[in-house]
Amino acid sequence: MASILKEGSSLETMLDFVVAARSGLLAKKKLVPLAKAWAPYKATLRKARDARDDARENRIECSAKERVTATDWRPALGEVSRYAFVAAKSDAGASPYSDLFGTIKSNEAQSYGFERATAYCPRRPRPHRRAACLV
Repeated sequence: MASILKEGSSLETMLDFVVAARSGLLAKKKLVPLAKAWAPYKATLRKARDARDDARENRIECSAKERVTATDWRPALGEVSRYAFVAAKSDAGASPYSDLFGTIKSNEAQSYGFERATAYCPRRPRPHRRAACLV
């Protein structure tokens, strides 16, 4: 049995290689003791594969949650903006509108998306800062 494991091989390829090598050794009685040395490699590769798959699934889950949240972002922000603007007596520089949106317009914050619009939210909005502050 001859195999070549190239640099940069996938975890699946390496795992297949280890399983094949171990199985080949187990096929001959006198080589069975050598097969034991391959068991830790198999376990290590399975752990690495499972960790990679868990991370990939986590990214997929987070992406799906973000897309659902983003769907709600624009209408919710628009509604908050309208209530805050009315409460500020139609003055974008007055509280509570200016406290929430600083110097940006609601539609601009909506275009940022919820992650960017809330990323740099100071405790107290400063007039010179152009960032949405949605607490």
